[in-house]
Amino acid sequence: MQFVLKLLDNLAYLNPIPPAGWLVWLGLAGLLGVALSNWRKYHIEWNARATWMLGVLIPVTIAATLFFGVQFSTNATLPVPGLPEEPPGSTMMIFSAVPWILAGGLLGPFAAAGLGILSGLIRGIWDTHTLFTMLDLGLMGVMFAVANQQRYRTFIYRLLRQPLVSAMSLTLAHAMLFVIGALFTLSASTSVTERLDYALSNLGAVSLTFAGEMLIAGIAAQVIALVFPNSWGGHRLLQPSPAERSIETRFILGAGTIISLLLLTLLVGDWVVAGAAARNLLRDRLKSSAELASQNVPFFLETGQNLALQITNDPRLQDANADVSTILSERSQSVPYFNHLVVFDTQTKAMLGNYPSESAFQITRQEEDGLLLAQQGVPNQIYTVPPVTDEEAAGVSFLAAIPGTDRVLIARTYLSLNPYTRSLINNLNSLAEVNGAGMLVADGVIVYHSQAARNWTTYEGQRSDQPAFFDETASLGTRELVYYQPVTGHPWAIVLTIPARETQQLAINIALPISLMIILLGLVALISLRVNLRTVTGSLQSLATEAKYLSTGQLDRPLNVEGEDDVSELRRAFEQMRVSLQARLQDLNRLLVASQG
Repeated sequence: MQFVLKLLDNLAYLNPIPPAGWLVWLGLAGLLGVALSNWRKYHIEWNARATWMLGVLIPVTIAATLFFGVQFSTNATLPVPGLPEEPPGSTMMIFSAVPWILAGGLLGPFAAAGLGILSGLIRGIWDTHTLFTMLDLGLMGVMFAVANQQRYRTFIYRLLRQPLVSAMSLTLAHAMLFVIGALFTLSASTSVTERLDYALSNLGAVSLTFAGEMLIAGIAAQVIALVFPNSWGGHRLLQPSPAERSIETRFILGAGTIISLLLLTLLVGDWVVAGAAARNLLRDRLKSSAELASQNVPFFLETGQNLALQITNDPRLQDANADVSTILSERSQSVPYFNHLVVFDTQTKAMLGNYPSESAFQITRQEEDGLLLAQQGVPNQIYTVPPVTDEEAAGVSFLAAIPGTDRVLIARTYLSLNPYTRSLINNLNSLAEVNGAGMLVADGVIVYHSQAARNWTTYEGQRSDQPAFFDETASLGTRELVYYQPVTGHPWAIVLTIPARETQQLAINIALPISLMIILLGLVALISLRVNLRTVTGSLQSLATEAKYLSTGQLDRPLNVEGEDDVSELRRAFEQMRVSLQARLQDLNRLLVASQG
């Protein structure tokens, strides 16, 4: 967590929005316009006092948005894929929401939306770098204003009229809009799974910072509402809520909410289980590949060391007058393991012979240090050497002292040419089909990478003494899964990586059929509930109409009494009452006629 004095220290720019993103942006802008049109009744009667308040809140909005914030950073957040920038939404501007929150309670939805759009535009330029932020905060302002201006009398609406409650409840809506914006504002070159991973990875930090802003603004609004109750919110008479006016609406809201929560729980559970299953499948695959590859490394190194010792034990190399290059040629051709054999004199540092003789040999700094160590009595050493070309793998240098002399054999082999490393390299390259990569790391340097351009570069990832499976952020800002397998007995390690989007894609493949079934069943349940309720409420409405006819003395309208359900029983009761009343009135009419006759 780091204090931020002003956003003006950040670069001012807007990330480009792809065509699909513009369609969503226009859709949200239309939604904002429709909301303002439908809820214009909550706009206060404008006067000089309102103009003065708006004139004060505009510069306060600019200042509060630009100054005094706190920046959060967590390992779970990801930058925008492909862009070297901080994760969006990780900065909480402490007082940025106060002006448009106050405008919502004091001036109504139009003023709140305007100030929210202004604040969102500033945040979009210097913080989130997207135009979606202005519509996001504009919609938040409208929803807060309506929640505080409405005058429904049921408990939930009374609770929403409390500024702190309605402000904090906006966090959920903001989270939904963030996910929508993240899915459609990233570059079209970014896959859907990468966008989804980016949105879900940053959702927690974004919700936390926004909730902090809402908490501060909600407390400020709550104080204003308590101190100036006549100026805050609406003051019309309380009125029945939509659920009180219609049985159908009441049942739809109640049962629909329960069904929606159940469906949401099933969908989230399905996604979590599928994600865990996909992650475990990929982890097991990485683990098996890394363990198999790590078992090849000691065999390769021990074989090279033993072959180097066999060459040094050749008694001809101890003869000062021997043709060293010829001896090395014979030994190399008998066992095709090494690509370069050189014998050095540790006293004079002179090269006494090499094979192949036509190739130039450049001793490395580590090998020079190895000659000094050999002179001090260290018989066997292993070093890594850079590749011959940029596209080749690095090499391994085996140093072995020739007994009874001051000579040292330097035997080099390159990983991409050695027959003993073919299975190892094939194992590291096997992840290419899932867009993964494999690398062999020695002493912190990548000696082989399935992407040749990264050979002989420094390994900057996480390390461990034990096998480890963890998440890391790649250089392009995307998340990747990493399995780190150290090689027993050597400062080497196998590192395998797979983009996290492969986990998301596998999870989608697992969860999508079940999710579609859940959504379909939910829609069927809601439609069935609506149709059945419409049958009941329609019958009740027709009975209410017939009751009005009965109350006005219109008894010549028979009711349809077909059916055996409760509503049909009620219809029969109404019909019996109509017939009884009609018969009684007819009897009274006869008595009246008889009395007058």
